This record gives sequence, C-alpha cells and structure tokens, in this order.
Amino acid sequence: QKKILNCKKVAIYGAGSAGAQLSSSLNIAKSHNIVCFIDESLYLQNRSINNIPIISPKEIDKTIKKEKIDQILLAIPSLENNRKRELIKSLDKYNIPVLQVPSLEQIERGEASINNLRPIVIDDLLGRNSVPAYPELLGPGILGKTICITGAGGSIGTELALQILKLNPSRLILL
Repeated sequence: QKKILNCKKVAIYGAGSAGAQLSSSLNIAKSHNIVCFIDESLYLQNRSINNIPIISPKEIDKTIKKEKIDQILLAIPSLENNRKRELIKSLDKYNIPVLQVPSLEQIERGEASINNLRPIVIDDLLGRNSVPAYPELLGPGILGKTICITGAGGSIGTELALQILKLNPSRLILL
C-alpha cells in the first residue's frame, strides 16, 4: 500500500466485500490513505487485504492514537439500524467523523457507487422517517425569548439546540 501525501488517514470498518470494494475504489482514486480494516469476525482478524491489516475492534483505541486516523468509513451496507446505532455510539467517543457507504439497494439500483461516502444522519439511525415540527407552534414561544435546554450535551439535546437557534431566541442556555 503506497502512502498518498496530504490525504486523510482512514480506517474502514468492515472487511467484507463492501470494505474490499471500497478500499479498491479509494486506492484507484488515490483519495485516502487506508491505515487498517476493523472487523468483528475472528476469521478475518490478523489477516490483510492488499497488505492492509484487519484488526479487532478492541484495537481501535491504540490504532487511532498511533496512526492519527482522520475518519472511520463504515463499509457494512447491510447493517441493521439497531446494530448501526450501537456501533456509532461506540465510535462516538473518538470524536472522529464516521462516514458510511450507500445501502445495498442504492448500489444495486445504480443510484450510488461504493465510494459515495456520506455522513451518518439521524434518519439513518431512527429506522423511520423523522417527523417535522410545526413551526407555528414553536416560533411564537421561542422568538425573542430566553430558552433553557437541560441535557444539552447529548445527541438529542444538541439537535434540539440547533433547531431552536433557527427560531431566533434572545438567549439560549445549555445545561
């Protein structure tokens, strides 16, 4: 694996066919330096794909610190929402962007290729469509008012704060 200068250092989570295809695509594009694959399968661990090692999830801490990884690319398009939610939560502590490959359906329909990486959005984790708020109910109660959000450090509190900021409160207090 030849290192590419000034490119993001990435770990690919998933050493199955999607991970291998993503690796090949990124190598052809010369857009990322792939440091390692991460896979939960004992059968795949301690092996390699094109001289890129496949490590256990238990080794993520050490590898991220040692290699200074910039992004984790989630290459398991068939992953169920519950498991994806658990995985994202476990990776969240590293404060590194996690991008995902398109779903199998998108790839099969020709809507996207394996290297169309995108950030993971809340709708991906909900397992249902998000429900928009009624602005006529929120706007008058927030515009120009002082708003306090408790639990603002969590994912829901953060999203709530971002949405409330759009409604122009005079002050936003986050606890």
